[in-house]
This record gives sequence, C-alpha cells and structure tokens, in this order.
Amino acid sequence: MSLPAEISVDWRNERASLQVLPNLPWLSDGAFGERAIQIQLHRQPAWNCPEHTFQQHVVSIHHFRERARSVRSFAGRRQNEWLGEGDVVIMPANVPHTDSWDKPGEFTLLILDPASVARIAEDSVDPSRIEILPRFAMRDGFIHQIGTALETELRSGGSGIQLYVDSLAAALSAQLLRNHSSLSRLAEPSSSNHNQVRRAAEFIQDNSQQNLRLSDVAAVAHLSEFHFARLFRQIMGISPHKFLIERRIEHAQGLLRTTKLPVEEIAHRAGFSNQSHFTAHFRRIVGTTPRLYRAAL
Repeated sequence: MSLPAEISVDWRNERASLQVLPNLPWLSDGAFGERAIQIQLHRQPAWNCPEHTFQQHVVSIHHFRERARSVRSFAGRRQNEWLGEGDVVIMPANVPHTDSWDKPGEFTLLILDPASVARIAEDSVDPSRIEILPRFAMRDGFIHQIGTALETELRSGGSGIQLYVDSLAAALSAQLLRNHSSLSRLAEPSSSNHNQVRRAAEFIQDNSQQNLRLSDVAAVAHLSEFHFARLFRQIMGISPHKFLIERRIEHAQGLLRTTKLPVEEIAHRAGFSNQSHFTAHFRRIVGTTPRLYRAAL
C-alpha cells in the first residue's frame, strides 16, 4: 500500500500549479467559484514533477508539437509513454501521481470537482461508491472534442453562455463515468492487454512510412486481427488506421520544418500514395495545407 504524497494540490487556489510545475498557466478561467469545471492552458518546459495528489479530478490533453518521452506513475504503478497532439491522461483525485517529460510542450488541464462528477450518476448508483480510474496517455476522441470546445470558449474570453460550459462539463463527467470509472471496471482491459497494444503502437510509430497490414500489426501484439482492432480502439480511443495516419502526418510535419524537400517528396517519404491524399489528411488533422504550414514557420 503506497503512502500518501506529501504535496496535495487544491486547484481552488489560483497558484496551485506552482506546487508541481515551474510556470503558472498562460491562460485560465480562474478559481472554481460556483462552477463544476476549471480550464487551464499551459506552456511548460521539459520537467520532472514531484509526487503529489490532486484534490480534484484532472484531465490533461496534450498539444506537444514534437512527441515527448514521458515516465508516469500512479500509486507506484510506473509506465513509459509518448506524449503528442491529442493524447489524454486522467489523474483522479487522491491518487498519488508523478510524471516527467523530456521536451517543452503545451497542454490543457480540465479540472473537475469530484462531487459534481458524482452527482451525474446519482440516479443509477450510490455516488460514494464511484471511483474515477487513472489512465496513462491514451486516445479518447470525445474527451479531445470537449477539450477543444472548452479551450475555444476560454480563448474567446468566456463570452458564451454559461449553460454551454456547464453542458460540456456534464458531458465530460459522463464520459469519465461511462468509460473511465469503477462503473466500467468489468470491461477494463487487463495490464497485459495494455502492454500488447503499446507494443503494437510503437511498431506502427517506427514503421509508419511502410504499407502496414492489420495482420502484421496484430501479430506484434500476439492477437487475432478482430481482437486486436477492438482492444486498440478501446485502449487508444482511435482505430489502428487513424493512428497510423496521425503518425505519418507527424513525420511529415518534421520534414516540412527541417528540410526544403518538395511537398510531393515529403508525401512519399511519409508513406502516402500521392500528394492529394497526403494534403487531404494533413488539412483534416493539422487544419491547414502542407504549403501553408511550411510558410507559417
């Protein structure tokens, strides 16, 4: 049984992040007040966080331009991981946690009041029995969409309707309860499943320029194609194919930043069959074309 961490972070304090991070958030909607959620946007250097606990539930959505190596632990359970654009980490209240990452990057923190989360499930289960589960870096498309909407609202100066923010907070709470709590524990993949999927994800990362087949990747995880595809989506929050496309786009972004290669050549080196296919995926994921991305740099 692990001992409680000495640092206890109460996010009702506007300077609470300085207990575990070197810088305050560059943008925040302030203390909780009457709200069920707090939103913070961070730009932090490479860092090694001391062990701590949070008094609220914290969901972190990462926006690292270059994937960073991270070492994270929850209550003594340690895991090496990569942090990139869209990776989600769930840090429940009162669970000892420590983390480090080796590159500077940005991330959004969505901080939830545990009582407000529990109230979402009052009609179906005793709130006192609900436990939000810690999650290492993963993909959850729905949480990412909620985070994007809340970040847009914050950047706009919070001029929208408070009901909109409350609705997003309720949707986030429901997603945590449905897929990342003791209510979903029976369907939770085992630690061996996580290791199998992580090996497959690393294989895709290392071979993203190749014409990979599902059978090849499933074989790395020692799973059938059907079982692997289902587990990969459950654990990563994204299909193997979409994960591959995202890794190819990341590789292409690096080439656009560091070389003067023609866009057509970059598309080929990243693993795309033609430039139009590459441009369509690049625009969908990055939000602009490869040429405009390079020009903006």
